[in-house]
Amino acid sequence: MEYLYDQVPFSGVWLDMNEISNMCDGPCVPFTKEAVIDYSKDIPYQPGGSNIETATIPLNSSHFGVLTEANVHAFFGLMHLYNTYEFLKTKGKLPFIITRSNTLGSNRFGFHWTGDNVANFTYLRLSISSNFMFGLWGIHMVGSDICGFGGNTTVELCSRFFQLGSLYSFSRNHN
Repeated sequence: MEYLYDQVPFSGVWLDMNEISNMCDGPCVPFTKEAVIDYSKDIPYQPGGSNIETATIPLNSSHFGVLTEANVHAFFGLMHLYNTYEFLKTKGKLPFIITRSNTLGSNRFGFHWTGDNVANFTYLRLSISSNFMFGLWGIHMVGSDICGFGGNTTVELCSRFFQLGSLYSFSRNHN
């Protein structure tokens, strides 16, 4: 980060994709042909009935031999946020950091963006509860993608998103 800062001094950062991901759907073949990750786990909680390990590392992966990914996954984003915050503080800046991946305590170091959504009225409606929930969790500057990210928006949908987004503390058109 020091090299980038020397080229373009900055005081704000958008930490996007700051969670562990691998973009694999199902078994992945890492660096060797012999090593194949087994995605058939005994995970008791499957939100939405889909594989919770899609596009990330297996939840039973170990860190330092004692911590499992299931127990520390959310802290990966927090550590990105914390280290970015601390770096900018050493430069005498008041950091302005927006992150997608966070957990409890993140509100001390930055703000939240709810992540990529879909251009439809269901996601417009879901953005309301999502933004309010983060406010209850102590992250008061939180926002959603206005007009949606995935799919194509319509004039009516985008205008409704803008009306709603004007009430959020943060929003951006990402369509």
